[in-house]
Amino acid sequence: MKSGALMLFFVLITAALLNGCVFIQTQDTESEPPATETPTDNVRETPAVSGPRIALREIYISIGPGNKSELVGMDRLLEIIGITSLPAAEIYARYSDPRGGLADVVIIKPEEESMVEVREALYRYRDRRVAELENFDVLGSLDIAQNAVIFEHGEYVVLLMTPDNDAAQMIISQFMPL
Repeated sequence: MKSGALMLFFVLITAALLNGCVFIQTQDTESEPPATETPTDNVRETPAVSGPRIALREIYISIGPGNKSELVGMDRLLEIIGITSLPAAEIYARYSDPRGGLADVVIIKPEEESMVEVREALYRYRDRRVAELENFDVLGSLDIAQNAVIFEHGEYVVLLMTPDNDAAQMIISQFMPL
């Protein structure tokens, strides 16, 4: 009889474990109660990893995989913009092929006293892109280029030429806090 009861006990334990039952350990009543968590305890205003490079990556993640864009360095950016030099301390840029959907983003940290010059170069770039797309409007690229936004964000000048510039600006604000 003892062996039958013992066998039944092991069968019940095994069945409970296989069915996902969890044994809960209770707390001592004399121990300190757990701290309560307010809804804002888990909210983080600034991501742990942030900056222009991360913002650029997050913008392209939000655009989706169909976009055909390339990361560009200073030499390629100068070629794209159509100028010979740019007084920039840092650049983060992606240039897209409009056949895959237009989505150009340029984030530049100008050298001292060059904010206006960099902003004007980005306006000229926007105008060139519009002119280029007037006879080659694929996937609404002309409209996207015409609605490009150029703005200063702290020490940076930003060009957003994306299908959803508002969403891209929110990502800039989130990953490049002022």
